Amino acid sequence: MQNRDRLIRLAEAIFGPRWQNATARALGMNTRQIHRWVSGQYQPRDEVIERMIRIAQDKITEIDEAIRKATNDR
Repeated sequence: MQNRDRLIRLAEAIFGPRWQNATARALGMNTRQIHRWVSGQYQPRDEVIERMIRIAQDKITEIDEAIRKATNDR
């Protein structure tokens, strides 16, 4: 699997179907760079994928915490 495909898979899971702008904001990048990766013009570097994995892990923690709090509030 290429980094482009990894990026798309992670970003869609984190941000949903309209993931490109949110991904650019999360990575502190211009949306045009995201479009270049999606088009295959360039491949995201391994460091970008590692950052996306950390963002996904943070999101998992955030969701777990929300579930825990919602469950305890019943």
